[in-house]
Amino acid sequence: MNDLPEASSPYVILREGVGPEKSQFVELNRAKVEPGPPPRIGWAPSSYGKSSDRPGPIFGGYALEKVSKKAGLAPGIIAIVSEPVHSVLQTLAGDHFEGVPLELIGPEGDRAPYAAIRPRARLTGRKASEARPGDLQWGNAAFAAADAPAPVFVLAISQFSDGQHLVVSQTIADALRGFPDLIQSRFHKTPEGGGARPAVAALTRILERRGQPEDEDVVRGALRDEREKK
Repeated sequence: MNDLPEASSPYVILREGVGPEKSQFVELNRAKVEPGPPPRIGWAPSSYGKSSDRPGPIFGGYALEKVSKKAGLAPGIIAIVSEPVHSVLQTLAGDHFEGVPLELIGPEGDRAPYAAIRPRARLTGRKASEARPGDLQWGNAAFAAADAPAPVFVLAISQFSDGQHLVVSQTIADALRGFPDLIQSRFHKTPEGGGARPAVAALTRILERRGQPEDEDVVRGALRDEREKK
């Protein structure tokens, strides 16, 4: 069965690179956050990065959730993006999100303009195991393309950061091609019969045995481990 993502998917997930997807290894520093205005958030190379590493075009996930609260940002921030990325979003979909200007502060005090992104639209998706034929799915999230509320929106299947994704239209994704460490994850189309695609179903079984949460970013590693055991 072909388990490749849709080449013509009308929407993609924008996310931060993970592991080998990354070229720069930088972490947000929760100990160095100032509410502002504008809010200021510190950063530093991670323990496995290099001193020459610099912030990438997008930050998200659990670390962002923590620094957002400390920076005094209102709930609903799904990502922090660099000014060039923010400019593209503003040009193509400025009416569909709020961009809060902020600064990232480096170890030497150098400043870089970024923006916190709060989409105005939010769609509660289905779990992949409950996906209907024709739904778009990625990881454990699924939704019908016809239900997409805007060219920029949050796709949520839980209240936690790892269950919420920044989704943009293919038009926006095309305009954002070429940014290193800005990963565009295309959706898979659910076949007749519905349910999770084979790789995710296999991953779910593996992670249930391991007692880990479901996470698309470890699909390849988990499936490789499973094959090596056979």
